Amino acid sequence: MPATAGTLLDILARRVRDPGNVAHPRDFARDVLSRCQRALNAALGLVTRDDTLVLDAGTPQIYNVTAKLPNAVRLLAVRDGTRQLTRMDWRFLGAADSGWPLRRGDAFTTWSLIGWDRLLLYPAPRSTGGREAVTVVSVGLTTALTTDAIELDLPNHTHTLLLDLAEAILLLRDRQFETFQDVLARLTPRVAEAVAAGQG
Repeated sequence: MPATAGTLLDILARRVRDPGNVAHPRDFARDVLSRCQRALNAALGLVTRDDTLVLDAGTPQIYNVTAKLPNAVRLLAVRDGTRQLTRMDWRFLGAADSGWPLRRGDAFTTWSLIGWDRLLLYPAPRSTGGREAVTVVSVGLTTALTTDAIELDLPNHTHTLLLDLAEAILLLRDRQFETFQDVLARLTPRVAEAVAAGQG
Protein backbone atom coordinates (compact mmCIF):
# COMPACT_ATOMS: atom_id res chain seq x y z
CA MET A 1 0.00 0.00 0.00
CA PRO A 2 1.53 3.35 -1.00
CA ALA A 3 2.37 5.78 1.77
CA THR A 4 0.68 9.16 1.96
CA ALA A 5 2.42 12.51 2.02
CA GLY A 6 1.25 13.02 5.60
CA THR A 7 2.93 9.83 6.81
CA LEU A 8 6.28 10.81 5.31
CA LEU A 9 5.93 14.40 6.52
CA ASP A 10 5.55 13.17 10.11
CA ILE A 11 8.75 11.11 9.75
CA LEU A 12 10.55 14.02 8.10
CA ALA A 13 9.52 16.41 10.90
CA ARG A 14 10.97 14.02 13.51
CA ARG A 15 14.19 13.63 11.51
CA VAL A 16 14.82 17.40 11.46
CA ARG A 17 13.73 17.70 15.11
CA ASP A 18 10.72 19.84 14.25
CA PRO A 19 7.70 17.67 15.20
CA GLY A 20 5.43 20.71 15.51
CA ASN A 21 6.41 22.05 12.08
CA VAL A 22 7.53 25.35 13.61
CA ALA A 23 10.80 25.84 11.71
CA HIS A 24 9.40 24.28 8.55
CA PRO A 25 5.66 24.87 8.04
CA ARG A 26 3.91 21.72 6.89
CA ASP A 27 2.95 23.19 3.49
CA PHE A 28 6.57 24.14 2.84
CA ALA A 29 7.88 20.72 3.92
CA ARG A 30 5.25 19.03 1.73
CA ASP A 31 6.36 21.13 -1.26
CA VAL A 32 9.98 20.11 -0.62
CA LEU A 33 8.92 16.46 -0.41
CA SER A 34 6.93 16.81 -3.63
CA ARG A 35 9.87 18.34 -5.50
CA CYS A 36 12.23 15.68 -4.14
CA GLN A 37 9.85 12.97 -5.37
CA ARG A 38 9.93 14.54 -8.85
CA ALA A 39 13.73 14.84 -8.82
CA LEU A 40 14.22 11.23 -7.73
CA ASN A 41 11.79 9.96 -10.33
CA ALA A 42 13.53 11.99 -13.04
CA ALA A 43 16.83 10.36 -12.08
CA LEU A 44 15.58 6.82 -11.45
CA GLY A 45 12.75 6.60 -14.00
CA LEU A 46 10.44 4.55 -11.79
CA VAL A 47 7.13 6.14 -12.78
CA THR A 48 6.56 5.93 -16.53
CA ARG A 49 3.66 6.88 -18.74
CA ASP A 50 2.42 6.29 -22.28
CA ASP A 51 1.14 9.37 -24.09
CA THR A 52 -0.45 9.70 -27.49
CA LEU A 53 1.26 12.25 -29.72
CA VAL A 54 -1.14 13.39 -32.42
CA LEU A 55 0.66 13.89 -35.74
CA ASP A 56 0.53 17.37 -37.26
CA ALA A 57 -0.40 17.37 -40.92
CA GLY A 58 1.77 20.43 -41.61
CA THR A 59 4.92 19.40 -39.70
CA PRO A 60 4.74 15.64 -39.10
CA GLN A 61 8.45 15.30 -38.30
CA ILE A 62 9.41 17.71 -35.46
CA TYR A 63 7.46 18.27 -32.24
CA ASN A 64 7.86 20.49 -29.18
CA VAL A 65 7.87 17.98 -26.30
CA THR A 66 7.12 20.59 -23.63
CA ALA A 67 4.02 21.80 -25.46
CA LYS A 68 2.75 18.44 -26.73
CA LEU A 69 3.69 16.23 -23.75
CA PRO A 70 3.66 18.47 -20.66
CA ASN A 71 3.79 15.54 -18.18
CA ALA A 72 6.82 13.89 -19.77
CA VAL A 73 10.08 14.40 -17.88
CA ARG A 74 12.38 12.28 -20.07
CA LEU A 75 11.53 10.36 -23.24
CA LEU A 76 12.29 6.63 -23.21
CA ALA A 77 10.73 5.21 -26.39
CA VAL A 78 8.42 5.91 -29.31
CA ARG A 79 6.04 3.38 -30.88
CA ASP A 80 4.25 3.61 -34.21
CA GLY A 81 1.35 1.23 -33.69
CA THR A 82 2.99 -1.89 -32.29
CA ARG A 83 6.36 -1.17 -33.90
CA GLN A 84 9.11 0.22 -31.66
CA LEU A 85 11.12 3.01 -33.31
CA THR A 86 14.91 3.02 -32.96
CA ARG A 87 16.48 5.87 -31.01
CA MET A 88 19.34 7.69 -32.74
CA ASP A 89 21.36 10.79 -31.95
CA TRP A 90 20.14 13.37 -34.45
CA ARG A 91 23.73 14.44 -35.21
CA PHE A 92 24.39 10.98 -36.66
CA LEU A 93 21.47 11.20 -39.05
CA GLY A 94 23.62 13.33 -41.36
CA ALA A 95 26.24 10.58 -41.51
CA ALA A 96 23.60 7.92 -42.16
CA ASP A 97 21.58 10.03 -44.61
CA SER A 98 22.90 13.39 -45.82
CA GLY A 99 19.45 14.33 -47.10
CA TRP A 100 17.63 13.50 -43.88
CA PRO A 101 15.79 16.82 -43.47
CA LEU A 102 14.05 16.27 -46.81
CA ARG A 103 13.76 12.47 -46.71
CA ARG A 104 10.28 11.01 -47.01
CA GLY A 105 9.26 7.46 -46.22
CA ASP A 106 6.27 5.20 -45.78
CA ALA A 107 6.78 4.76 -42.04
CA PHE A 108 8.80 6.25 -39.22
CA THR A 109 11.90 4.19 -38.41
CA THR A 110 13.85 6.37 -35.99
CA TRP A 111 13.28 8.98 -33.30
CA SER A 112 15.67 11.46 -31.76
CA LEU A 113 15.80 14.40 -29.39
CA ILE A 114 17.17 17.70 -30.63
CA GLY A 115 18.18 19.57 -27.50
CA TRP A 116 15.88 19.00 -24.54
CA ASP A 117 12.48 19.48 -26.04
CA ARG A 118 12.38 18.79 -29.78
CA LEU A 119 11.29 15.33 -30.83
CA LEU A 120 12.33 14.31 -34.35
CA LEU A 121 10.56 11.46 -36.12
CA TYR A 122 12.48 10.17 -39.17
CA PRO A 123 11.83 9.95 -42.05
CA ALA A 124 9.02 12.42 -42.59
CA PRO A 125 5.99 10.56 -43.88
CA ARG A 126 4.94 10.95 -47.51
CA SER A 127 1.44 11.06 -46.13
CA THR A 128 -0.03 10.17 -42.78
CA GLY A 129 -1.59 7.14 -44.46
CA GLY A 130 -4.39 6.97 -41.95
CA ARG A 131 -1.98 7.22 -39.03
CA GLU A 132 -2.99 9.96 -36.69
CA ALA A 133 -0.69 9.40 -33.73
CA VAL A 134 2.35 7.68 -32.25
CA THR A 135 2.79 6.52 -28.65
CA VAL A 136 5.52 8.15 -26.59
CA VAL A 137 6.81 6.34 -23.49
CA SER A 138 8.42 8.65 -20.96
CA VAL A 139 9.40 9.08 -17.34
CA GLY A 140 6.30 10.80 -16.04
CA LEU A 141 5.86 13.83 -13.87
CA THR A 142 4.82 12.65 -10.41
CA THR A 143 1.70 13.93 -8.70
CA ALA A 144 2.14 17.19 -6.80
CA LEU A 145 1.73 16.57 -3.06
CA THR A 146 -0.76 19.33 -2.30
CA THR A 147 -2.42 17.65 0.71
CA ASP A 148 -1.36 15.13 3.34
CA ALA A 149 -3.84 12.54 1.99
CA ILE A 150 -2.21 12.22 -1.46
CA GLU A 151 -0.39 8.93 -2.01
CA LEU A 152 3.19 9.04 -3.24
CA ASP A 153 3.84 7.81 -6.77
CA LEU A 154 7.27 6.38 -5.96
CA PRO A 155 7.33 2.80 -4.66
CA ASN A 156 7.82 2.21 -0.95
CA HIS A 157 11.41 0.98 -1.31
CA THR A 158 12.48 4.49 -2.43
CA HIS A 159 11.00 6.35 0.53
CA THR A 160 14.21 6.24 2.56
CA LEU A 161 16.07 7.97 -0.29
CA LEU A 162 13.23 10.45 -0.63
CA LEU A 163 13.27 11.26 3.08
CA ASP A 164 17.07 11.58 3.11
CA LEU A 165 16.97 14.06 0.23
CA ALA A 166 14.18 16.14 1.78
CA GLU A 167 15.95 16.04 5.16
CA ALA A 168 19.18 17.32 3.58
CA ILE A 169 17.34 20.24 1.98
CA LEU A 170 15.57 21.22 5.21
CA LEU A 171 18.82 20.97 7.21
CA LEU A 172 20.58 23.14 4.66
CA ARG A 173 17.76 25.68 4.89
CA ASP A 174 18.23 25.69 8.68
CA ARG A 175 21.99 26.12 8.24
CA GLN A 176 22.68 23.00 10.24
CA PHE A 177 25.76 22.32 8.16
CA GLU A 178 27.35 19.56 10.26
CA THR A 179 24.17 17.49 10.35
CA PHE A 180 23.64 18.25 6.66
CA GLN A 181 27.12 16.87 5.88
CA ASP A 182 26.28 13.66 7.75
CA VAL A 183 23.04 13.18 5.81
CA LEU A 184 24.77 14.04 2.53
CA ALA A 185 27.55 11.51 3.21
CA ARG A 186 24.88 8.86 3.78
CA LEU A 187 22.75 9.94 0.83
CA THR A 188 25.28 10.43 -1.99
CA PRO A 189 26.52 6.85 -2.42
CA ARG A 190 23.00 5.44 -2.10
CA VAL A 191 21.62 7.74 -4.81
CA ALA A 192 24.57 6.97 -7.08
CA GLU A 193 24.02 3.24 -6.54
CA ALA A 194 20.27 3.56 -7.24
CA VAL A 195 20.88 5.56 -10.43
CA ALA A 196 23.50 3.04 -11.61
CA ALA A 197 21.08 0.19 -10.92
CA GLY A 198 18.30 2.08 -12.68
CA GLN A 199 15.98 1.83 -9.71
CA GLY A 200 15.50 3.00 -6.11
